[in-house]
Amino acid sequence: QPQASLIQLRSVEALFAKGDHSKAFTEANKVLSMNGNGTEAAKAKARFIQAQILEKEFEQQSVKSRLDRFTTVFAIKTGKLEKAQKAYQAAIEYGEPHVAVESLMRLSKLYGSYVEMLKTMPLPEGLPQTEAPAFQAEMDKLAIPMEEKSVETMADALAQAKKLDLRTGIIPRIQAELDRLNMKTSSSLNDSISVPHPVLPVVRRVGS
Repeated sequence: QPQASLIQLRSVEALFAKGDHSKAFTEANKVLSMNGNGTEAAKAKARFIQAQILEKEFEQQSVKSRLDRFTTVFAIKTGKLEKAQKAYQAAIEYGEPHVAVESLMRLSKLYGSYVEMLKTMPLPEGLPQTEAPAFQAEMDKLAIPMEEKSVETMADALAQAKKLDLRTGIIPRIQAELDRLNMKTSSSLNDSISVPHPVLPVVRRVGS
């Protein structure tokens, strides 16, 4: 019965609040697997919690590495971004209004975190300082579409919140965040931009 999924969801929420993320993620799967018995709202909230857990794993993944390990470490970090992204997108697809808008907001911030990571990426151990400018230029190039995607996604959140006429104070909060993002980027937005698959920078030796 639908009530069973709501009871199970409360258990997931309690575990998540306690910081028991591993168990919360597993218990959330039980809500998601309740075919015919679970409500779409409960499933949306369970997937949203999983997405937040995956986002946390992305944040905790270090990008410090030796030069010979950089490509692998960078791929792991980007892979964790994609897992969190897919989870938020899945939560949106359930059609629960508040979850959809919150997921869009967190997706925007997730992309922003990735941009910040790229812009502050520590030099791989063993990379000569003479190659530092080329390395950072490569990181900056990767950051541009994600920075634009962050703004675009927050704008989507605002549009959805207004369309749904949400009256929880969320619209001014999204608008403030969008204004902040628009001041940080001078890049023009492109509606056709899509989130890139992992693109690993090539660290070349000078003169190679």
